[in-house]
Amino acid sequence: MKLNKSTLFPWGKFLIGWPLSFISIAFIVKLVIDKSSGISLDLQNINYLYLIIGIIFFFIYFFLRSFLWQQTLKEKGYKINFRENTYRFSFSEIKRYVPGNIWSFLSRAHQFSALGVDKKTVGVSILADIQLVIIGCGIISFLAIPWLLDSPIELKIKLSSILPVSIVVIAIFFIATGLIYTRKYKDKNAESLVLHSTRPLSNFLLPGFLPKSKIKLSVISVITYATFGVGNYFAFLSIFNNNFQDFLTLSSFFVFSLLAGYLSFITPMGLGVREGVVTLGLTKITSLTNAGVIAIYTRIVLIISELLFLVFVFLWKKFSKN
Repeated sequence: MKLNKSTLFPWGKFLIGWPLSFISIAFIVKLVIDKSSGISLDLQNINYLYLIIGIIFFFIYFFLRSFLWQQTLKEKGYKINFRENTYRFSFSEIKRYVPGNIWSFLSRAHQFSALGVDKKTVGVSILADIQLVIIGCGIISFLAIPWLLDSPIELKIKLSSILPVSIVVIAIFFIATGLIYTRKYKDKNAESLVLHSTRPLSNFLLPGFLPKSKIKLSVISVITYATFGVGNYFAFLSIFNNNFQDFLTLSSFFVFSLLAGYLSFITPMGLGVREGVVTLGLTKITSLTNAGVIAIYTRIVLIISELLFLVFVFLWKKFSKN
């Protein structure tokens, strides 16, 4: 039987739907089992109050990620119900656990195209979303500079070799995003801004969005990743007594580790990279073994929080009135 585009396209849409979601969950379960088998932790020593607070902040983080995407589409002229947006965005994001680093973007394009968002807008918005991750994490990470400057020599050596490359990659991505937009995705509202701006460099920062929209989305992004850092800090605090003395710097350091993982294009969701950065960074206050346990533990708490959030979102959509 000869397969043509009209035959393959429906199958492609089907595969990036629920089947890939189940595959993602299978990867997550395997990840949790593999990582939990490598840590020795007495459940009686966990401070469950701090753990619950950490999970609550992770829930806020997931809601804000969805809200940021909703607002990005709103700035492009699409008003989507927040519950529907959260459901589709969250189940698209879960596919980032599948190796390939592209499935979540393909799924998001499929999910929101079904709501009537044209493919060009989805493409521009995804590029903007990637920039917003870098902007939000990058701004929060500045607060971690004191911690990084006083970090163990092993981490400093690794950062000195990784950071220059990362900065170049980020610069290339921002420039390429601006060029792609100006050549392929110009819309009537942003065309004059892109072509006649007196500040050409602004064309590479969230291209296609008005200045006030760029500020608004960037502020939301900063708040979003601040909650991610706080969630990690309370998860960390549930097994390690820190007395809140390093609250700001450590919360920011966890966001920095997320950014380091996000910028790694080899492993899905930066698995391994984030844990490595966290482990080396925490050897400043504890042993290498304990730091490794904390890195794995905070990752597991994040994953379990996301699974619980998906269950909540699914039930929210299923039982809420339209």
